[in-house]
Amino acid sequence: MKIKVLLLSNNRSDLLAKTLASITPALNGFDYDLVVVNHSGDILQGRKQLCSYLSDEDYVLSLEDDWLCNEENTNWVSKSIGVLEKYSDIGIIRLRRSNDGQKPEIITSERDGCKLISCWRSGWTSNPHICKRSVYDKLLPVPKKVSNKNGFEQEFAKRYNASGFATAKLSGYRDEGVFIHIGGGRGMNV
Repeated sequence: MKIKVLLLSNNRSDLLAKTLASITPALNGFDYDLVVVNHSGDILQGRKQLCSYLSDEDYVLSLEDDWLCNEENTNWVSKSIGVLEKYSDIGIIRLRRSNDGQKPEIITSERDGCKLISCWRSGWTSNPHICKRSVYDKLLPVPKKVSNKNGFEQEFAKRYNASGFATAKLSGYRDEGVFIHIGGGRGMNV
């Protein structure tokens, strides 16, 4: 099985180095391709460019350069893939912490290894998640124009909701997540 790691950067080499170092242990043993695109302030163009690299992978790990894997247990990639394989109705494993300042997540049900959730932007976010490649087939093409910098995620959230896929979080991790946000003025000394 092949994983495409899509990482969007904004000329922050210090954060990018921390993010890459934090995810590498969990990717060891997997066949993966890493794609890093610097958006230089044009987030939509950066996301379009990242999506252009999708090809024959089975799974996509998507994140930006200001997310740190803060989990000592490195099995989160294999556990995520296990959940996605086991439950065909789950499209995305949301990997960000529940207590990271976003609007609250609501647990709608629990299954072995995960919790189904309803949350801000209905679970779709470009920070950070792992999903089936087939999810992107329902979301693409990237919108040609969006109203604001979050318009890309909002449009993908609408398409994701229409796809019928559920969103899940892994069970057994602190705050039900693997990543913490170290950018945007938060936790820069991590």
